[in-house]
Order: sequence, then structure tokens, then C-alpha cells
Amino acid sequence: MKTLRHSIFILVILFSKVSFAQQTHVVDVAIDIEECVLTSSTDLKNETLYPNPTNRFIQFNSNSHGMLFIFDQTGKQVMSQQISEGEEQIDIKSLESGIYLVRIKQSGVLQTYKIIVQ
Repeated sequence: MKTLRHSIFILVILFSKVSFAQQTHVVDVAIDIEECVLTSSTDLKNETLYPNPTNRFIQFNSNSHGMLFIFDQTGKQVMSQQISEGEEQIDIKSLESGIYLVRIKQSGVLQTYKIIVQ
């Protein structure tokens, strides 16, 4: 794990009825980066999960092999499945009604979508 240190300038403007003052403060910030993947918008297909809302399945085009994870509102993983390149259809009939996060990890890139199950 690498630590990136960068100074951030924060401009604090104080207002009062009588006077106006500006003060600049330097704050030292440490940011921990565990994994970072940079991609351009052309590296990924314009993926969309559909239908949304749904009650039986979700469908999307996958640009490579990877994994799909579904999490409920508490953050509990309720489903995982390997995916392959091409059109994918995932059966979600076993999920209760609610809002879920779908995370797709392909080629080191993690994408997150929100779906509504009716």
C-alpha cells in the first residue's frame, strides 16, 4: 500500500457584520491507495443492466470474462456468478423485493449498478 501526501489549500472566508477577512490554511492530507485502475471511456463498453426495475432476470452485454456480485441494502452479498464475454442473462427470481447493488469485475475494472427488484 502506497501513501500519497498532498497539500490542499483551503480558503476560509469569514463574514461578519463589521468586517470581511480572508485566511488561507494549508492542511496536510494522507490518502491510502490500495488499487487503482485508470481507463478511458473507450476501454469499456457502454454497459447497461436491463430491465430495471425487474422481477425475474437482469441482462447486459459483457466485454470480457469476470465476476458478478449482488449485494442487498445491508451490504450482504446475496449472489455471485462468473460471467463470460457476450450477452449475459442472470436469474434473480430468488431475490426478495428491494434495492440491490450489482458489481461487475472484469479485467481489473469494478463497475457498480443499482437495480430494483419488484
